[in-house]
Amino acid sequence: MTKMPTRRVLPPMLRVLIVEDNMIIALDAEDMLTRNGAAGVDIAGSSAEALRMLADPSYSFAVVDLRLPNAESLAIAWRLQELGIPFIFSVGYGEQVINPPAFPAVPVVGKPFSESYLMARLADLLEAEGRP
Repeated sequence: MTKMPTRRVLPPMLRVLIVEDNMIIALDAEDMLTRNGAAGVDIAGSSAEALRMLADPSYSFAVVDLRLPNAESLAIAWRLQELGIPFIFSVGYGEQVINPPAFPAVPVVGKPFSESYLMARLADLLEAEGRP
């Protein structure tokens, strides 16, 4: 009998911001997050939209596409850092991952990501941040 892997479930009441210009990937991530206990997931398809959403700084964490057009993801990363909201970068499968010099320690996940991989990285991020 094969033992099923333990599923990492997110702590309750988390609000998540997904910044992703590919709506299929964004909706897939939203589904993964809500299935694993996120209380709310908002999707921003552009830097301007994400920065407007961050006027309400109650997000628990964010997933930010590192390859938004015109390096817009860095403006979002700076704002998240100012607000103390932990985040991870996401990049397309097979892309060479070089963290921006201002954010050398930010975790990076490849897309498309599996549910177990994304949940494990987010649980690690929240644990490193000392969040429940």
